[in-house]
Amino acid sequence: MFARRAFTLIELLVVIAIIAILAAILFPVFAKAREKARQTSCLSNLRQIGTSIMMYASDYDETYPVNYQDASSGPGSVDQIPYTWPNRLEPYTRNTQIFACPSDGRPPHVDFPGCRPILLSYCWNSNMGIDIPAYYSWLPRRVTTMSEVRAPAQCVMLNDDSSDWLAAGWGGRFNTLDSPDWADIFYPEVLRARHHEGDNFMFADGHAKWQATSSIVEIDTWNGITMYPSVQP
Repeated sequence: MFARRAFTLIELLVVIAIIAILAAILFPVFAKAREKARQTSCLSNLRQIGTSIMMYASDYDETYPVNYQDASSGPGSVDQIPYTWPNRLEPYTRNTQIFACPSDGRPPHVDFPGCRPILLSYCWNSNMGIDIPAYYSWLPRRVTTMSEVRAPAQCVMLNDDSSDWLAAGWGGRFNTLDSPDWADIFYPEVLRARHHEGDNFMFADGHAKWQATSSIVEIDTWNGITMYPSVQP
């Protein structure tokens, strides 16, 4: 009879330690790979939205959609729903899921009675077309045509939005299709480097790409891209 040899306590502890070290090394790699996949999915969303905007512009005399928000009586109203930029694009997108970034964990904020809790993860460049009657004193209505954009491949139309104006004290979180967020410059509250120290952007010619934004500051033209259609970066 041969005696069976069992593992000693020291050997078991060594094996457990090796497994723990390998897990510590591999888990961040898996997390980065998962986030990279989410970043790619988000970029695909923006490309699809960009295609729908180009189709919209083709049908409306090369005019980009206007984002309308009825803030005259408070946060907004059901009257604005058909005229927000995502809902204007509905005949071309036919899919509300492309408006949600998989890395956006914010719950949709119901901004007014009748506002649907459909997540919107992207911020509209108000310089490209906006109509907010309550703010005419400083934000006049603007409709932008394709011919007005000096650098379509560098002029931002949409970008990742990680803002939470509720926490920032602005009074609301605008992250639904019926109450979309908008900005006129690059805001660090909006661009919080959602994807690997950067954010995804969609431009006036319909293409989309990732851009590093971890050190973004409030500015209108930055790192070769601009929020102003009249500017050539």
